[in-house]
This record gives sequence, C-alpha cells and structure tokens, in this order.
Amino acid sequence: MTYEVCRYSSPSALPAAQRKGASSRARKRAMFTSKYLYSDLLKRQEFQVISRAIGKQTAANRASALRSFLSVHKLTVDDPVGVEMRSEWPEALEQFLESLVLKGCSSRDVSNTKSLIMSWRNAVIDEDSLQAIEADKPTPFQVQLQALMARFPVKLVARTANVPPDMLRGWLQGKRPRASNDRYLHRLETFFAIPRGELCRAAGMATGGGSWSAPDAEAPVIAYRQQLAGRTQDEYWLRPAETSPLRKQWIDFVAYKVALVPSLERSSKAQWRISPMPVKKPTPATWFNFHEGREVPSAGAAWSKVAGFLGWLGLTAERGGKAIPQEQLQTMAWLVDSRLVYEFIQWQKQRAGKLTGAGPDAIGWIQHLMRPEVGYFCQSPWLQATLPESYQHESWTALCERQFKYLSKLAHSLRGEVEVSRDPFEPLMHVVDLAEPLEAVVDMVQRMRADRPIGNPVREAVWARDLALVKLLVSNPLRVRHFSNMTWRPDNTGNLYQRADGSWWVRFKSRYFKNARGAAGDLDYDSPVDDAVVQDLERYIYKHRPRLMRSPTDLLFLSNGSRHDRSALSHSPWRDLSRRIEWLTRRYLWRCPGVGAHAMRQLTGTAIVKASPGEFVTVARVLNDRVATVERHYARFSSADGNKRMSELLRNSFKRM
Repeated sequence: MTYEVCRYSSPSALPAAQRKGASSRARKRAMFTSKYLYSDLLKRQEFQVISRAIGKQTAANRASALRSFLSVHKLTVDDPVGVEMRSEWPEALEQFLESLVLKGCSSRDVSNTKSLIMSWRNAVIDEDSLQAIEADKPTPFQVQLQALMARFPVKLVARTANVPPDMLRGWLQGKRPRASNDRYLHRLETFFAIPRGELCRAAGMATGGGSWSAPDAEAPVIAYRQQLAGRTQDEYWLRPAETSPLRKQWIDFVAYKVALVPSLERSSKAQWRISPMPVKKPTPATWFNFHEGREVPSAGAAWSKVAGFLGWLGLTAERGGKAIPQEQLQTMAWLVDSRLVYEFIQWQKQRAGKLTGAGPDAIGWIQHLMRPEVGYFCQSPWLQATLPESYQHESWTALCERQFKYLSKLAHSLRGEVEVSRDPFEPLMHVVDLAEPLEAVVDMVQRMRADRPIGNPVREAVWARDLALVKLLVSNPLRVRHFSNMTWRPDNTGNLYQRADGSWWVRFKSRYFKNARGAAGDLDYDSPVDDAVVQDLERYIYKHRPRLMRSPTDLLFLSNGSRHDRSALSHSPWRDLSRRIEWLTRRYLWRCPGVGAHAMRQLTGTAIVKASPGEFVTVARVLNDRVATVERHYARFSSADGNKRMSELLRNSFKRM
C-alpha cells in the first residue's frame, strides 16, 4: 500500500532548478501494508447509512459509481483495494471518465460521477491513514510530502512557498495538519504544481479541489507596460470615414507599394509583400492593412505613422495639437510640412518622456516618400491641391525637395538623443539570468503537465495543444506566423511531416519568411523536431486534435474559438496564438508577467549563447536569421558569460592579484 507521486510531476522552483547534483529520484519509505476489500468499504458505507451520516439515495449512487469504476478496471467488490485507488489513481480516474464519454454520457453526468467516485478515493485515504497511525507507520500524507520534498531543502521550500519552516518539518516527521493549515498546504501544491486540493485530501481535509493556480511569487513590474497602458488611454489617431478621400489615397498608395511593376517609379527595396501566411482578417477597423482582401503586414506599421501624425494635427492646443478641422485632415499631403513633422516628433518625445526609435523611424519613412525621382510624393503633384491655400504658392517639387533635405539634417541631429523604448528581454530577465535559462521552460512544462484536466474532453484537447505548442516553440523557434499557419497532413505533405525513420521535421520555403530577401532567402527551412517534443506532439495530433476540429482542415494548431470567431464553422490561422502564449507564461512560467510567442524564440537564442558564448552562427541557423542580427541582440549575454568563464579559467591569477 504505497503512495508516491506519479503522473502529477514535481517541477522545481526556479532557484532550486539550478542546483547541481540534485537527485532526480525521490526516496521511498516502506509503509505498513494491510489488505482490505472493496466490499469492506461498502459495508462501512452501510454503517454510515444506519447512523444517518449519509442518505440512502446518496449511498446507492456512490455504490453504483464504484461498481462502474471497478467494471472498467476489470475488478469486483471482492478484490482488495489496490493501486488504482492509490499510486495509479490519476490514470485510473482518467480511464474511467473517458469510458463514460465513449458511452455518450453528458458532461454533467460525467462531472456528477466523478464527484461520487472521489468519495471512495477519500475513504481509502482515510482508512489508510487510520491503519498507518495504529501501526506507527507514515501516513499517506506524510509519504506523499516526503516524496515531493526529497530533492529540496526544507528552508528553500518554506521560504519560496511562504510556509513556516517548523510547520513543514513537523509534517515531514508525522504531525497531522490542522484544518486551519489548509492555506499552507495550498501554497505547497502551488510550489510543486500539483492539482489544488491534492495534499489536503491526502491529509484527510475536505476541499473544493480546483485546478493548479499561479505561483504566489510576485512577477516583476515592467515599467514600459505601465507607461504604455497609460498612453493608450489617450487616443489620438485619425480614423477616416469610409467615404473619406484619405482612404482612397491610402488604398492607391498600398496598390503602388505591392504592384510588381507600378505605374510610378519605385526603388528596388521599396516593394511591400502580400503576406504568404496571412493571420489577420479584414474588418472595418483594419481596412488599412489589406490590398484587395489580402494582408500586407508593412501597411499596418506605415499607417500608424500617417494616422498618428494626422490625428495629432487635429488635437486641441491644450493637448499639444494644432486644432486643424477634421475635414482638412483627410489627406496624406500634410506630411510635406517640415515644421509640423518636427513639432510632432517633439510632442511624441514629451509624451513618452524620451525620444524613442519611433521618431527616427517616422522621419526615415517620410523622407523616403519625398526622395527625388523614386519617392511617391515627388511623383504625385496632385496631392498639393488637397492642402489649404497657404500651401499653393510654391511648387510641389520644391516642397518635397525642401522636406527631403530637412529630414536628412533632422535625423542626423537626433541620432545621439534616441533611447531604447523598451527592452524585449526585461520580462524574462529573472529567467535569462539563470545559468541555464531553458530550465525555466522545463519548469513551465512540468507545471502545465500537472494541470491536466480530467473529465472534459475539449478542455483536455486544449491542454494537449498548448503543451505541444510550447515545446515546439522551443524546439523549432520560428516566428508566430509560421505556427499560426503550420499545416499537417496524414500523407506528410504539410509543413510538419514525419520521415521514414519515424522522426518529425518542420519545413518552410524561404519565401514564407519575413527576411526572405535577406538571410532566409538563401536556403529553405527544413529542421528536425527534438525527440523531447515527439510524444506530446503525437498525442495531440492523433488523439486530441480531432476534438477541436469543426470542419476539415490541415492547420496543425487549432483555435478553440475566440470572442471574434467562436461561432465560425471553418478554421482559419490562429491569430490569437501569441496572446495564448502570453496567458500560459503568466500562469505557468515562474514570476513571469506574461510574454508573447516571440519571447520564446528569444529565450532559445539566449540559452544557446549562454551555454556556449560566441555561438552566433549556431543561433543564426536555429533562428533562420543573419549572424549580424544575432550578434546585435545577443552579444550582451555572450560577453557577460564570457567574463564569467574568464574568471573560472584565470581564477588563480585573479586570486594573486
């Protein structure tokens, strides 16, 4: 009669995850062994009915649920209570509930049956505890807690989980928790990422159960996010009506940018691509991001500059704007005024508290519009007629040339004032600072695995999808669009495919990459999936993915619906995938305020550099990017860890120094 941690894994807290030499095997202690039958449990229940502890109908329902449970596991009431009610309880319960689903039972019936069978599980725990106490042997609670604590010092767990050390030591030595100690048990459940209520049930306490909850440790506060949240409340973008001339101008401009051979001149690097892997859908609010219904990613970033500048012109003087009437703002031609562009950059600087990269970026983009011969504005003199009378006394060509020269000087003058608006690694610095950053992801995966829902097929399918997605993001750190559009087909013609030797691979043509005209344009992406991902990936594909399908589709990761498309019958690329990763990291990644899918890509690159400083070529190949780009973003980690390595190699000399 042995209790031990089985399917519910025991992830380490991040401070302990870096401890070297920690044993991965929990110590086992012998327990008092006594056999009793399921019929004995039924007899004890009959006594409870006689003593009116429970009602007759409740007892009958419980007995019926127990017999169904035994039938699924090929047992009878004359068999001894075995591992199916002890160490293998999670798997046994899951198998039983799945059998009910296959029989066609409703979700409510499955939930009610689960509640009934849990009463028998609690009865077994109570009986084992009583017999262990009488025989002066460890109770189920003590055995389970000792198994969880086998790898960790008491002080470390007590400090991290905020549990009194003496109380934790007393439990390990055999003291029974009081009912008022349930909050400390819940904190231990959170620390070890086991389902809420598991330790309370083992201790014989009544509990409402529930799923795993977020760690008590406080996530770091990201100053940039707080500032951005405040600024986004102050909306100033110009939103033109559907009949506005500005809309017509922008639609014509986007058509010029995406055309293979435009009617006007255009530099060789100025063409915009229509996304080969669209994620967004055209809506009244995102009209500017599309050309003839097809997504143009660069159009969104460019429109933000135009809408922001024109919106600022319409603000009142009290808010720092120019109070220009809305009917006069319905044209892009205002960008030709150098004085207004300069004042807009200064207003943005004051609003953000510093000059960020957005200012010079806007200057460069506007300057490109004014470029002689190939600039769009220089070839569109008709725009001058859309401006007020004060702009009609000078030739359009002269206005564009003066703006082009002015912006060149302005960009040069502001070069030394630009400050980084945000550090993309800031939300993950507590992870990046670890000796092995990927240990944090290992910890996250273990917590996710422990939170597996039982008895709800759809929720379990979502759980399996999320687990496979997180692991694949680390194994093959591509961009969000690749995962949103990734396909799988049984005939192995999709992006995810299986080779003859059973290994799984991911492939994308070079044209499907953002940097197709750069580093990604040399070779197609065709890389293996790490073996650690295969089991969870195959389970999702073959068992759980069909439960999320509303219609035939070859998309690998299926959204279970959002507030926008929950009623949609057909599947489309998962546009909220990054938000899902943000929710998962906020819930399961230790002390993380939540980061998007791209942060997992950055985390993988950082882990490689920290493991082997200077391996920029390897990181570039893994990320399918240029070595120069990798060096620019990851050099600080290489230099920092390089200095640590230098200290190790030259330790004797430094000591003498």
